[in-house]
Amino acid sequence: MLAAPMAGISTPAYRLLARRFGAAMVYTEMISSHGLAYKNKRTTDLLSFTAAERPLGIQLFGADPEIMYQAARLASAIEPDIIDLNFGCPVKKIVKKKRGSGGFEGYGPGSSIG
Repeated sequence: MLAAPMAGISTPAYRLLARRFGAAMVYTEMISSHGLAYKNKRTTDLLSFTAAERPLGIQLFGADPEIMYQAARLASAIEPDIIDLNFGCPVKKIVKKKRGSGGFEGYGPGSSIG
């Protein structure tokens, strides 16, 4: 079982419980690449984790390939087990900003990140 990244749900307490009850891997909440690249404290706080939560993934979402690149570099500094770029989220407020699955409509980050 994998505990997927869920905004407002995938807190450290949730991740520890998921691991305790058999999750093979857990994720932080979905993290805004813009918030991370601009070092927003509330966003960077989402990167906090303990060794007991490993293996741990970080999922980034965004619309600007350069910003997503910067965010991925910052996220890699804390050495997660995986960095996942979200191109599948169907939530309306994410898609309307060309993030998540909205990145594949026309020319989005999906066509620019290689």
